[in-house]
Amino acid sequence: MNFRDKKLSFGIVYVGVIVFISLLGIYFNVAKHINLLFENKSTSLIFYFSLCLGLTTILDIISSKNLNDNKDHSITLIFFLNLIFFGIFYISISILDLLLENYQLILTPIKIFFYCIIMQIFILFSQNVISRIFLKKETFKYKNYNFLKIKNSPSYMTSNINYGATSNKYLIPNHWFSEKKENYEFYLERIILMIKENLYIKVSILSIIINSIISTIVIDSLYFSSLSFVEIVINLSLISNLISFFYILILPKISQWGIMNIDNKIREKNENIFRENLSIFEKNQDTNIKVNEKIENVFYPIPSIYTRENNKKVYLLTLPNISRVIIFFMMFSLSIIFKGVHGNAGKPLNWFFPPIE
Repeated sequence: MNFRDKKLSFGIVYVGVIVFISLLGIYFNVAKHINLLFENKSTSLIFYFSLCLGLTTILDIISSKNLNDNKDHSITLIFFLNLIFFGIFYISISILDLLLENYQLILTPIKIFFYCIIMQIFILFSQNVISRIFLKKETFKYKNYNFLKIKNSPSYMTSNINYGATSNKYLIPNHWFSEKKENYEFYLERIILMIKENLYIKVSILSIIINSIISTIVIDSLYFSSLSFVEIVINLSLISNLISFFYILILPKISQWGIMNIDNKIREKNENIFRENLSIFEKNQDTNIKVNEKIENVFYPIPSIYTRENNKKVYLLTLPNISRVIIFFMMFSLSIIFKGVHGNAGKPLNWFFPPIE
């Protein structure tokens, strides 16, 4: 089995396990059983989060061992990032508990909607904290834009953005700088083009709004089902995994369209370097030279080299990587599927820094 198929197989198994367990959890009303196990709701939820993260940590370590080079395989990093997820989950449910404590028919759903927005913005800005702790960076400017060279980036990491209150910085993995200057500068030109078109912020805003609407409806519906708070939280988590799975099925094609729209614009600057950079990108990812069209449409938010080189169409929807970003933000709603989707299995830095392309 080649690396691309191996990576795809691990991702399918990882996501399949989460979806299967989520369906079983809803069908057998696991939330009720966990609620009855403990008298204290905090203890019940700590048990549930520990169960979820413990199971997926095992999958994380197995995936990392099999898919990464020795230098990129880090059990320590996997462990600490899972602890951070645990903290985010606990902060989320603590705030939600306060909102649901004195429920008001009209006002509380509005509060929940803004809670959903604020929690996703919190996750967005938390990337800065994670990058400070785990990434060794070197600041540089290119055409008056702030970039960060990630000195200790694993080979699987691609570019990302750190949003700040006053300025944004763009993370570039170290391996790009081992290429010819004309290649990595062309790569920076591509990112600048996406910045000028506000694609990053459009994708983030749309993802936050969609997630907030859906999660508000789910939380409100669970509340009116006369469930305890523990049952609301656990069912929210299970349902969020299934919602994220639905995103996986329908959004990769839209992500592909967004990427290929950028391709059409950037290739006009230099066709040869454009093609060279596609090969450089895939060399550090899956080596997707050509993929079966049906498989590509569902499992690949980034089109294969063949598709990108031969595409001449211009698409109306320009939302590169919305399929990854929207699932990443669903962390606030206690979904854990982002850890295994779209090649993230065993690649812990991609959990917090979903590739922008």
